Amino acid sequence: MQTYDKLGTLYHQLNFYDNALDLFKKLLEISTKFLQREYAKTLNNIGFIFCKQGDLINAVNNFEKALEIQLTTRISFYLCK
Repeated sequence: MQTYDKLGTLYHQLNFYDNALDLFKKLLEISTKFLQREYAKTLNNIGFIFCKQGDLINAVNNFEKALEIQLTTRISFYLCK
């Protein structure tokens, strides 16, 4: 899972947003089954991608989902850099 996250982050930094979204969505499928923290972090990463693409509605939706998971499971990690 860490590899998907790192590669998605690199694609994001290179402005290859579609590639980054594909990897983060794949990571969501995997992390939904196993790790709530990773799932919330991935939703957050997808939110950043949507922000960069100017899709603020989807960005907010993903940030809100990540925040809800964080608050309900008491996961502590930062949501924004």
